[in-house]
Amino acid sequence: MTKSSAATATTTGFASVNPARLPARGANRQLFDERASAVASWQAGLPLADIPETARLLMDGLDRLQGAGLSPGRRIAILQQLETTADYVVDGLRRHYLHQSFPLPGRSQRAANLSRHLRETMARGYRSALLYAETRGGLSSRSRTLALTALARCIEQCLLESWLVYESPPIGAWRLLHSIRLEARRLGLNARRCRMRTATVTLDQLYQRALLTSAAGPYRMARSRVLRAHELLLRVAPDAVLTAQAGNSAESPLYFVDTDGDHGPQPVISNNTGDEARYLYLGTAAVVDSLLEQASPRGVLWWQRRPAADDAHLLRSLAAAYGSPRRRHYQRSGSRTRAVVIVGLTHIHRALSQQQADQDIPHAASQFAGRNLQGHDDHDVWNLIYPAEDGNGLALQDDDQIDLPAPAPTDQSEHFWQLVNLSAGGYCLLSEPDTASRAQVGEPVLITELTGSGEAPRQLGIIRWLRRDPDAGGQIGVQIIAPEPHPVYTRAEQADGRLSDPSRSLLVPAVKVTRQPVTLMTPPLHYHSSRRVSMLGQGKSAYMRLTRELERTDGLAQFVFERTEGASREAADSDAKDNLWADI
Repeated sequence: MTKSSAATATTTGFASVNPARLPARGANRQLFDERASAVASWQAGLPLADIPETARLLMDGLDRLQGAGLSPGRRIAILQQLETTADYVVDGLRRHYLHQSFPLPGRSQRAANLSRHLRETMARGYRSALLYAETRGGLSSRSRTLALTALARCIEQCLLESWLVYESPPIGAWRLLHSIRLEARRLGLNARRCRMRTATVTLDQLYQRALLTSAAGPYRMARSRVLRAHELLLRVAPDAVLTAQAGNSAESPLYFVDTDGDHGPQPVISNNTGDEARYLYLGTAAVVDSLLEQASPRGVLWWQRRPAADDAHLLRSLAAAYGSPRRRHYQRSGSRTRAVVIVGLTHIHRALSQQQADQDIPHAASQFAGRNLQGHDDHDVWNLIYPAEDGNGLALQDDDQIDLPAPAPTDQSEHFWQLVNLSAGGYCLLSEPDTASRAQVGEPVLITELTGSGEAPRQLGIIRWLRRDPDAGGQIGVQIIAPEPHPVYTRAEQADGRLSDPSRSLLVPAVKVTRQPVTLMTPPLHYHSSRRVSMLGQGKSAYMRLTRELERTDGLAQFVFERTEGASREAADSDAKDNLWADI
């Protein structure tokens, strides 16, 4: 390797290695027993049921390994032996932050930091082995390929852990990943297959998966979808095409990669790149074809598995992202205005209902039967659960009505956010570090600007991307859907003709500029195209059929609808009420 190789030591940055502190060959051997049997015995003694303690012991073992003067080949072999434990620990730590709301509680934030630190420590171990071999030799081509590929995997996994909590990647991570790929390519090792813990891969395959995951927009995806997309993209990563110049590819590349920079792929925009040698161009046409083929495979035999519905939807979403990269469509202007922000369909509905003093809350027909247990002196638990037939029974029929609880007099879901910038398409807002906003990508949000002349009209939007900084707070990008939504209650008609329990929904006004008709925003459960829905708001009722689904996320479903007549048997009293259509 040359002095400019990927293994060259740096005293700062991601997975830094100080050459002055590399132990001499054979020094400090007592720090770490390098025998394979001893390492296996140490691993077997780890308290795997206690993830934090296992993480602490593993970090301690890696620190001792770093200080021991082992040969590069033996160091790489030990690190490979510890990969299984490291993956197990990271999988366990993810449970503390993967499904937590933001800002992450202290324990969850520490778990996320520990996951990245563990990956970085593993990367530092591989860099040390490569640097030792660079200066003193003693590393075969096979071991060098394994070390470079494993180092790329550690960096890629560290990027993934950052995306899972919507934080920026560690400084220097992308730069190191670019450099080791270029070094492996120079040595002819980038396409050699290596057996990792879960699959046999090449360094190019891992590098291209990192580029594709970044190009898909992880800050615009729910965290569970980021993790699943990362898994699915390993199969199609070899279909990505990297060329040195845009004109060398059969397709027009949509992304470019600055291999001297510290960031991932960027959309190609006219005049934003040159022909400098440091640029690579990423072609995704074959990736799009592969994703669509996996989403809707042709000629599948009866014994072959089709992709799950969620996976098929994700594959199509990824294909759409690579086929048309998102670019900024509107000029943005800075703002120092504050805004009241309410996140979540239920919270928005409650806030709007409270403001409109809407007390016309629908009733839910009980489908259960209760019994009066007075007079039963038998203390047997089964007699309490299944009382004797001579008990005084009180059956609640379908027409009996139970009021839903009224909205709370105060709503703790309102928070003050700082407007960073705004455009014709939406807002960028910043929250304080300790604001418990529960913001998630795909959640609806209600924004009210606080201007000098009072409150501006309320704007309904959807969170499209989320970025976090544990010290500065969270940033969200919001696409505005429509102003002044109306709170309504909806009940979806089931297969047996009954109506579901009432759901808090929003009637979204038409927007003439974008030619968007009046739409209905509901919870995602129970609501699908072609389903009949009963809607009630402010004492007025209406019946409709959902004709076309505009959007579906984990937090909402939005539909275009058409008016129908109420045919459900639960709608007998609808004629006695004012009709809601007059207000639409």
